[in-house]
Amino acid sequence: MADENLNSAQGAGLPEAAFKGLQEPFGVFKPTALQAFIISLVQKNPLFRAAVRTRANRLLQYIKKGAVDHTLYGLKFRFFPGENAGDRKALLTPNGFDRDECDLIVKHLAQDGVFLDIGSNIGAYTFNIAARRGDARILAFEPTPRVYAKLSYNLMINELQDRVTAYNIALADKKGEMRFNSERESLVLGEGDMTVQTDTLLNVLNEQNITAIGALKIDVEGAEDSVLRPFFEAADKSLWPELVIIEHAFPEQWNWNCISFLETNGYSQIWRGGLNTVYQYNDGQG
Repeated sequence: MADENLNSAQGAGLPEAAFKGLQEPFGVFKPTALQAFIISLVQKNPLFRAAVRTRANRLLQYIKKGAVDHTLYGLKFRFFPGENAGDRKALLTPNGFDRDECDLIVKHLAQDGVFLDIGSNIGAYTFNIAARRGDARILAFEPTPRVYAKLSYNLMINELQDRVTAYNIALADKKGEMRFNSERESLVLGEGDMTVQTDTLLNVLNEQNITAIGALKIDVEGAEDSVLRPFFEAADKSLWPELVIIEHAFPEQWNWNCISFLETNGYSQIWRGGLNTVYQYNDGQG
């Protein structure tokens, strides 16, 4: 796949380095027989955790370094397990990748509903929902050029661009530019090492003529308040998401308490895990 084809997606103008390992057709990086055996073995054991994934990935990379062409939720997917934890987790334990949260989205999302994947990373949520809900319209937001390029490649090889729109921006409280820490994947954690484009959620929704949101997942490493506060303060309640999946790992970074707002403005907690909480909107009645 040529660079220009990837650059034709939302957010053209990515640096050349972002396309490393993305020019070759799917299947070029097919796992060896031994790699395939290791992947299958780890995937089949739900008890395996991060330590096992790390060791298994080291073995995969020892056998053959670089990308691995495999499947994710029944879709074609090019993994880069040597680059980040998201790739390793999705490749080696896909059924453990926020399974409960995704199940709730699939269950509650209305027919032809809109799902917003804010902080999509490689798109584990996006591909899970796209594979299981062919009627859903999905908007995915990923500010890091390299990760966004991988996300775009995997969308294109599955011909999902007609119902998944990927943005190479960080949602924030203003349109413009901000410093971003690529290692911690955050606008607020650590010192910024790159500049990313930003916009507000409401701006994007208005541009896309979206009038209802079935589900919103947000995982932006402590910057959730800068995305949600301007949206909830300006949006009509008819646009408020029916389901909100929010990471609660860094509340000390918030200048506006996202959880408190949701719980006092019509949202009820229906599930809570170690990192995420799921809220359902009940039209402000309680």
